[in-house]
Amino acid sequence: MDVDREAGGRAMLAGLLDAGNLMPLDELPKKTGELALSAGFTEVRIYVADLERHALHLLTGPDAAAPPDSEPVRGRFSRGGGDTRAE
Repeated sequence: MDVDREAGGRAMLAGLLDAGNLMPLDELPKKTGELALSAGFTEVRIYVADLERHALHLLTGPDAAAPPDSEPVRGRFSRGGGDTRAE
């Protein structure tokens, strides 16, 4: 991996952790996009699990529609590293 890109990725993650606890969830995609550009990433997707942990859903911003290829990822997803098989 490119050293500059790895450092940029770490800076992006640190920025998200700093801002994340004060930011509404619907602002997360926009903030992630801003930080991703400065880290050299051209595309970032965020998936969140439903409450029953049966599917992962693409998180889009308030003004953005999900792209046509963004079907939910279905499977069983655990919190502690157990069964994480996706269908």
